[in-house]
Amino acid sequence: MRSSSIIAFSEGALSRSSSVGPFPPKYTTYDSSSYSNSSSSSSSSSSSSCCSNVCRRICSSIDWLLTECLCPPFDLSFQQRLRQQQRFLLLFFTLSAVAAAYPFVFLSVIEAHYPDIRPVHLPKALTAAAAAAAAAAAADTDADTPDATTTPAATAAATPAAAAAPAANEAAGRHKFLTRQGINDSTDAAAAAAAAAEQQQQQQQQMQQQQRKKRNQMQQQTAKHWQQLLLLMKNKQQQQQQQQQTKQQQLNLAQQQMPQEQQQIQMQMQQQQQQQQQQQQQQEAHHRCL
Repeated sequence: MRSSSIIAFSEGALSRSSSVGPFPPKYTTYDSSSYSNSSSSSSSSSSSSCCSNVCRRICSSIDWLLTECLCPPFDLSFQQRLRQQQRFLLLFFTLSAVAAAYPFVFLSVIEAHYPDIRPVHLPKALTAAAAAAAAAAAADTDADTPDATTTPAATAAATPAAAAAPAANEAAGRHKFLTRQGINDSTDAAAAAAAAAEQQQQQQQQMQQQQRKKRNQMQQQTAKHWQQLLLLMKNKQQQQQQQQQTKQQQLNLAQQQMPQEQQQIQMQMQQQQQQQQQQQQQQEAHHRCL
């Protein structure tokens, strides 16, 4: 809307200016020749078209700046994109920081756990002293040769080398002493590490022996427990067998006694029947007598 209003305003202004001309009416000059009038009209039309194009481009650029850059459309998709971009940036910075700090941490850990791997850097004084000693040795060899020509330049170069020779010897002695101390320290550390390893091995062996003893004791206890359980099971089985045998004997006795009782009952029934028959016969005889 802003761009359309600005463009309409600019077009209206340009149309008015084109109809009137680039100058107001009171400043216009009229010539007698028609050639001058036609040239002035063509120049005014070309200038108005150029101005209109320039104004349109400026208005479109201003509108784009206002709508897209300064006031972008804050919709859901745009917010999600912003959040994603922020997360990606955070990840990038964290990973870059970790990658930058990793070598230093790695080196510090290695130096802390493995002191023998530390590099031995020679100082500059030792290197200078070694160079001076080499120069002095070269000068001595040149002086010992029979065909050598002693020149003032050679003597001037030999004097500082001879002066620097004792300093070089002292520096070399210090370096050797320091290296020996480092070797002794390393040997002491290695011996301490070996002793600690031996102690650890002894402790491990003792722990293994104790574990074996405990296992043997547990195995013995479990064996005793199982033996007791087996004995109890055997005793229970024997008791159950004895009970079954007694029950069977009682049943057999009961079966043996049942026929005798039945015979006695039958005998009693027969005796009762005989007695009844005798009574009936006596009654009949008594009735007959009557």
